[in-house]
Amino acid sequence: FRFFSIKRISRTKSQPQSFELARTTIHPIGSGLGNSSPFMTTTFLHTADWQLGKAFGGISDLDNQAIVRRERIRVLVRLGELARENGCDFIVVAGDLFDSFVPKADTVVRAFEAIAAMEIPVVAIPGNHDHGGTGGPWTQDFIMRQAKELAPNFTILLENEPYLELPEA
Repeated sequence: FRFFSIKRISRTKSQPQSFELARTTIHPIGSGLGNSSPFMTTTFLHTADWQLGKAFGGISDLDNQAIVRRERIRVLVRLGELARENGCDFIVVAGDLFDSFVPKADTVVRAFEAIAAMEIPVVAIPGNHDHGGTGGPWTQDFIMRQAKELAPNFTILLENEPYLELPEA
């Protein structure tokens, strides 16, 4: 299958920094760009750099740092609403869900509770802040257990293999 015809809806200044809504039409191999009968169409919300648990060292007041960290979690509610309002089939997190190799336990729990509340699949890849190798968060038992127990709609892609196999045409 070929992926093409991605329509991007540009963000405005009032939308989150790393945000893109994409509609992708999947056509059978050899169908050509002009084929008017696509096999399947999917819509997803493409995000990145959530960096949950970020320290915000530039904010000197510790209470204000905590407020900003909580707001990062709360914005996930809005992302879920936005995805559902636009009929998204899933949400992509293209790296840096967490800001640290070792996020705090309360950040992990809140993150996966918020992801579960999105009520659609959330598919993530590791980033440079939360890498997928040895010592990264995705190798830690606590984080993987919380993901499984709290957010069954969450998948972290750690292997170089397809997440979704499409049926043959």
